[in-house]
This record gives sequence, structure tokens and C-alpha cells, in this order.
Amino acid sequence: MKPTAQITFGFAPVITPQGDGTFKITAGKPIQWLGTTEAAKFLHIAPNTLRGWIDSGTLPQSLPDGTELCRLCGRTMWEFNVPAVRSLMDRWTRDRLNR
Repeated sequence: MKPTAQITFGFAPVITPQGDGTFKITAGKPIQWLGTTEAAKFLHIAPNTLRGWIDSGTLPQSLPDGTELCRLCGRTMWEFNVPAVRSLMDRWTRDRLNR
């Protein structure tokens, strides 16, 4: 039997100041995390391309606004926030087309 892809879901925290020096933390939008092979299939690129982007720094682990793009799970396994990576790839394409 062929193993199925593992999909991990998480929730981005929403941190709200309460005004008295404390903060309320609640679950925000769900995040879909996929392993390297599954993420590459979804993004229509090779798994080695994703790994190369991480190694070269082309794909940062997070954006300036705090959005996580990828995370290391264990010593060598990466998980990817596929919607956020897709959005970044779309931005790269728009930037190249507008040059």
C-alpha cells in the first residue's frame, strides 16, 4: 500500500494587547503545512528547487510581517506553509513581469 501524504494544520496566533500590560492570545487563521515533496507538487516545482531556495536564502523562513513560510521539523525535514509560499512566488512573478 502506498503511503499517503501527511498534512499538518496549525493556527497562526492572534495576540491582542489588553491595555494593562497583559495580552490575550487566540487562534487565528488555519495554516496548512505540507512536507517538501507534497508542497513541491502543489507548487508545480521540483522538491530540490524548494530545498535549493532554502539553502540559498531565496526562500526565507518567515516574512517581515511574521508570516512563517517554512519550518524545520527534525534535522532534515522541512514543512511549508503552502498558501504563503504560493503568494510569495506570485509576487516574484509579478515583479519580473513589471521590470
